[in-house]
Amino acid sequence: MLITILLMMVVTCITIVIFSKKLKALLPILYYSSFILLLGTFFIYFLKIGGFPYVQKKLIFGGQFLFRYLTNVPMSFNVLGSLMIFGRMGFCLFFFVDALNHNYHTRTYLKSHRYMYAIVSIPLTVLTGLVLPSVFSQLFAYEYASQRTVITIVDIAIYLHLSVSLGLYVYEYFDIKLSFVKKQHGTLTIAMISLAIQYLFFASFEPITVYQNYSSIRIGYSFLTGSGSQAVPYWTAILSLCIFSTLVTLFSTWKYYKYDYDREKKEFVIKDKIDSAGLSSSILIHGFKNQLLSSEILCNRLGQEIHQIEDERLRSTLSSLQEKLSGANAFMRERLEILYQSFIDVNTKLVPVVSETLIDLISEKVAKKTQQPVITYTCEHGIVIADAQLLSEAVYNLVANALEAVEKVQHPKVAVDVKFLRARTLISISDNGLGIPKTVRARMFMPFNTTKNSLTNWGLGLCYSQMIVKKHLGEIRYETKIGEGTVMYISLPKYKGST
Repeated sequence: MLITILLMMVVTCITIVIFSKKLKALLPILYYSSFILLLGTFFIYFLKIGGFPYVQKKLIFGGQFLFRYLTNVPMSFNVLGSLMIFGRMGFCLFFFVDALNHNYHTRTYLKSHRYMYAIVSIPLTVLTGLVLPSVFSQLFAYEYASQRTVITIVDIAIYLHLSVSLGLYVYEYFDIKLSFVKKQHGTLTIAMISLAIQYLFFASFEPITVYQNYSSIRIGYSFLTGSGSQAVPYWTAILSLCIFSTLVTLFSTWKYYKYDYDREKKEFVIKDKIDSAGLSSSILIHGFKNQLLSSEILCNRLGQEIHQIEDERLRSTLSSLQEKLSGANAFMRERLEILYQSFIDVNTKLVPVVSETLIDLISEKVAKKTQQPVITYTCEHGIVIADAQLLSEAVYNLVANALEAVEKVQHPKVAVDVKFLRARTLISISDNGLGIPKTVRARMFMPFNTTKNSLTNWGLGLCYSQMIVKKHLGEIRYETKIGEGTVMYISLPKYKGST
C-alpha cells in the first residue's frame, strides 16, 4: 500500500510538470516532494525501531524485500529526524506560499510587495532550524519545559499555516464570479483539502521523538506498535484512506492542470492552421484578384458594346448580365477582403477606451446587420485597454453568430454585457439559441470551419475574433447547453483605473 501511495504522488508530480509551466510547477513539486520525504522517513523510522510486526509489514510494504531493504538503510536517527523535520516543515511552508499565490487578493498584494515572501517564510524557517537535532540538543538539553514549549509552538504554527492555506483556497473559490474559472479552481481546492487531510495524519507525529526519545514529549499513535492482529484493521483503514485521498488529489490535480494545457495546445494548433491557411490564402487571393480584374475589364467592354446595339431586347438582357457580373465581382471583393483581413498580422494600438464608447461602436456595427429588437446592451462604467475598432469587430462577429443562433427560437434574446471583475474586464455575449453541438466545439475556432452555407460563410468569424482578442492579451471562452443557449466570454486584462 505504501508503494501505491508513493507512486501516485510521483505520478501527480509528473502530471504537474507535464501540464504546467516550469515556474508554476515549482511550488507544487516542492510541497509534494516534502510530503513524500515525510512519508518515507516516517515508515523507515518505525521499521528501524522494530515497531511493525510481520503482518503489518506485509500489509504496508507488500513484501519482504522492501521492508528488509528499508530496515537496513544506513541512516542514523539524527539524519532520519532531520529529514522528517524537513519534510514536515517544508510541506507546510511551500503549501502556504502556493496558497498565497492562488488567492487573488494576497497575490496582488505580494506582487507589489515581494519582500513579504521572505517575511511570511521566516517563522517556519526559524522553527525548522530550532528543532533540528544539532540545534535542539544544544539549546534545550535537559530543559524539558523549554522543549515542550518549542514543540507546542511548532505544532501551532503548522496547524495555523495549514488552516490559513485552506482558508485562502476556499475563500478564492467563493470569491470567483466566473463559473468556468470557479469550476477549475474548485478542482484544485478539492485536491488541496484532500492532500492536507492526509498530511495532517503523518505530521501529527512529533519528529523530535526520533532522535530524543523522552516520554514527556512523545506524541504518537498507540496502535503503531501494537500487536499485529490488533493493529491490522487500523492500518488497513488508514492506508485505504490515504490511497483514496491520493487518488482524489491525483485526479483533481490532473483535471486542473490539464485544462490549461489543453487550451494552450488547442491555441497552438489553431495558430499553426492560421499560419498555413494564411500562406495558401495569399496565393488564392492573388489569383482571384487577377480573375476579378479580367472580368471587370470584360464588363466594361460589354457596357461599351451594349450602347451600340439597336435591339432593345438584347440590350436589356446584356445590361442585366452586366449588373449581375458587377454585383458578383463586388461580393467577391468583399469576401476576399474579409479573408485577407483574417490572416494579416493585425496591428493593434491598445489605448484606454471608455466602456460606453466601445458598446456604441459594437451597436453601430450590429445595427448595419439587423434591426431586430432582440439585442440588449448593459455596460458598467470603466476603462478598457483596447483598439476600439478591432475589439468591436471581434465582438460584432460573436453577436452575428448569436443572432443566427436565435433565428428559429420563438422568443429570441441576445445580450451584450461589459463587466469589470477583480482582475479582468469581461465582455459576454449570450443567447437563448439551441446551443453548440459537441461535434462542433473542438474545431469551432479553426479557420474555414462553418456549419452554415459555405457559399456565403467561410468560417472565419470566430478565428478572426480570437486573433484580435489574443492581440489584446485576452482569451475567448464559452459555456453552452444544448437547447438552452450559449454564452461567449471575452476576458481581457483589467485597466488599473477601473473599479
